[in-house]
Amino acid sequence: MRDLTIVEGPGTGALTGALSEALRAKRYRFDGLSGEDIEGAEVLIVYSIAEPLAPALDGLVSIAERISGRAKRMVIAVPYMGLRAGRRVSQYLAGGLDLIGADHIIVADPSSDEVTALRTPVVAISALPEIAKWISGRAGNLTVMAPPRLENRAEAFAGLLGTEPVILPTDDPRDWGKLGGSMLVWDRVTSCGELGEIGGLGAEYYVIPHVGCGEELDGLVDRVAASDSVDNPYAKASLAGPLSSVVLSL
Repeated sequence: MRDLTIVEGPGTGALTGALSEALRAKRYRFDGLSGEDIEGAEVLIVYSIAEPLAPALDGLVSIAERISGRAKRMVIAVPYMGLRAGRRVSQYLAGGLDLIGADHIIVADPSSDEVTALRTPVVAISALPEIAKWISGRAGNLTVMAPPRLENRAEAFAGLLGTEPVILPTDDPRDWGKLGGSMLVWDRVTSCGELGEIGGLGAEYYVIPHVGCGEELDGLVDRVAASDSVDNPYAKASLAGPLSSVVLSL
């Protein structure tokens, strides 16, 4: 994509700001967009999706409708999916995204259900390599731990640090006890309440690429390593680099 126009969805100000600078692209907020802004342009919509799902999808569809027919090309980046999406929810989400008619959809660290349900061409990126760069000089000697459902991601992250992960016995944090002397790999949190519960496990660091909490919880701001997939005070790494690379290749 060249001569790019970026449309900033709700809660993506930090990421779209970094993207605009990296790509030297014009940037418009979703609620200040006019038809003239995107006439004949190649448009990247950056839109994070969280519960409640239906209004979030409606908001994205509303933006896309203003762009469709005017833009030369439309790509949607969904850096954050703040959902615990089972197969049925994933199919509903995919159906809504497919109906928009984008040329491509870029997603960050999606579950397999979220990807396989989509018919629109999908490109997946990950926040973990960028987070590994930040954490390697601070906690590279700590044991990497993760639940069984995240074994593959934990292996990939530990590999970036030159170590091997320890897989916890179950997926339920209530079974683990305290995790002192370790860093815990988690995929996403969808609320400050969930972040507080995970943060109470006693790990030295928490590698949580996608954090849907806008509050600074006591003792966690410096110990949670997140990305800027949705605006949050725990972001230590940006998705602007990997997202820019994909956009330039499309």
